[in-house]
Amino acid sequence: MTGWIKEFLDKIRTEKKKTAILVSVILVFVMAPTVIMLAWNGSQEKVVYKETEVVKGDLNVGVTESGSVTIGTVDQTFDLDMSAYESDSTESTTTTSGGPGEMFQMMQSDSDSSDTTYTREIEIEEVFVTEGQQIQAGDALFSVTQESVDSIRTDLEADEQSAKLALGELETSQKLSRLEAQHTKETSIVNGQLAQKTYDDAVFDLNVTYISKQNEIRDTTEEIAEWQTELSQIQIQYTEAQNILENAQYAVETMDNNAIYLYMQQMEVRDDAKSQVEDLEKQIEELETSIEEGQENILSLTYEMNLAYRDLETGTIEAQIAYEEQTAESNQAQELYDVTTGYLDSDLTAAKTDYSDASDKLSEFNTYIVENTVYAEYDGVITDIAVAEGDALSSAQTLITLNNQDDITIDIDLTEEQLETIDREGIVNINIDAYPDTIFEGSITEVGDAETDSSTGEITYTVTVLLEGELSGLFEGMTSDVTFITKETKEVIYVANRAVYREGTKSYVKMKQEDGTIITKEIVTGFSDGVNVEIVEGLSEGDIVLIESKVSES
Repeated sequence: MTGWIKEFLDKIRTEKKKTAILVSVILVFVMAPTVIMLAWNGSQEKVVYKETEVVKGDLNVGVTESGSVTIGTVDQTFDLDMSAYESDSTESTTTTSGGPGEMFQMMQSDSDSSDTTYTREIEIEEVFVTEGQQIQAGDALFSVTQESVDSIRTDLEADEQSAKLALGELETSQKLSRLEAQHTKETSIVNGQLAQKTYDDAVFDLNVTYISKQNEIRDTTEEIAEWQTELSQIQIQYTEAQNILENAQYAVETMDNNAIYLYMQQMEVRDDAKSQVEDLEKQIEELETSIEEGQENILSLTYEMNLAYRDLETGTIEAQIAYEEQTAESNQAQELYDVTTGYLDSDLTAAKTDYSDASDKLSEFNTYIVENTVYAEYDGVITDIAVAEGDALSSAQTLITLNNQDDITIDIDLTEEQLETIDREGIVNINIDAYPDTIFEGSITEVGDAETDSSTGEITYTVTVLLEGELSGLFEGMTSDVTFITKETKEVIYVANRAVYREGTKSYVKMKQEDGTIITKEIVTGFSDGVNVEIVEGLSEGDIVLIESKVSES
């Protein structure tokens, strides 16, 4: 609060005090003759007593402001789900829905489907309530036609049966799928366990082929070397034999014919040498052929060895890849199995949900529509009826609107200073003018944004209080006083302030004894809410004390 505003308010208070004093003086002078006249006329006062009980309870004080009752509304809707069954599972299904009672055709590719959309609705036959009528939960609102009820019930029964059949078929088909998934998992695990051996066997076979070609080349090379050594030796023998042949031939040609013995001897040497040369030539030819063939074979074997080496390298890589794949599949076998069965479980859950939903729809329909009648779900006064005789009801359609006895509120404007003193979590006491002897309770549900009065600069907040307890007798617009408790004592002994009088620093009450005499009793008081005062000592719950008052009598 700014300084000039405070000074202005202080000045007003000072002026009010001065005015009050002046008015009091004037009243003394004006009333004095009247008092003197009454005394002159000999008027007397009579003391009377009223009994009041000492009780136990709560005392409190707080901020009190006025407001009016606001009653919210609640809509009762026709919230039955009568929609047609639609499968969420992955099984192939085709359906027809041409009208009430028509069964769904399952797993038939040649089924006749209708392009016509059938709307499921219930027709109202009679309306039993009127606007402004006080109703209770369970009161009849409308009756519906038997034909429309039978039609929807037949459809819902067909939906339930179709969902049940779909669930059964899915459970049957999944048995094989689950067995296959289990087999795949076990095979992958076994392959993973054998992956190292499979890899070793594949690499070993490739190495055997490669090494065998190396060995063949080595053996062939050794044979060629032996053949070359043998060829060299035979070529030496061939040269010697050829020399012998040439010498023998020369001797035969130059020898005297008369030396028959020598001639015949040289002829024999020549023939032997010739035979040996021919034999050696044949051996040389065979060895040269073998060497040539061996060299060609080495070329072929070298090519095959190179191919075997290439196969060894690529085969080893392929075997390594296969090993890693088999190992990975083995490691992931359980996970893949879980994923596969998870999809199966999901489909099965969807089918079970379909069946459960279809069953629930039928059950809710039979529960909601009893004897072809729709009943009230809430207590309250009807403020609006949204349907009439002959109307067709579909899901989520509003039927009636009622005062909502669970949403009775009072909006109170509090200043910033008041808001700071109250307990926002505490109980709020409400006095409704129409029920002066009843104190209602409530709680703060909302504090609005600050609003500033442009003329005074005062900041206020709108506080919404929700009333609680039995509220059936309250109506829109009832005036009330709302007390936000700032201080409270619980479960104390208290009595009306009017029964207590004080002399000096001590407090007393008057009580009547059994013989009718009145005695004075000293008490100790505590907290007061302005109407009642706490009794700390001197009285007990249930005691009767007297409220003294004086009445004049002529």
